Amino acid sequence: IGRSSKCNIVLNKTMHPSVSAVHLTISFNQQNLCFEATDSSTTGSLVSDHFFHEDSLMLQVGDTVSVGGQATGKRFVVDSVSSGDVGEDKHTQQGYKAGSVVWH
Repeated sequence: IGRSSKCNIVLNKTMHPSVSAVHLTISFNQQNLCFEATDSSTTGSLVSDHFFHEDSLMLQVGDTVSVGGQATGKRFVVDSVSSGDVGEDKHTQQGYKAGSVVWH
């Protein structure tokens, strides 16, 4: 998630100036068998009420993921995480679509 065209979720620079080029990465942690959010921004991120900066937090259904602050940032909610085969290779190939993390 960020302003860079290399991100899967690209946020408009004009509308979200406080979001970094690559603000937050969502990836599957094979060791812990969970999805996690990794912040690489200059301002930090929130998962639910937990602020973190240059660190990673495990994601759970119902978590609110916020990037870029209240005034000009963007907020996502983790709707569901599929059970079953959720290996990292599957999500790298398919992106974050049905079968992985669902946002609304």
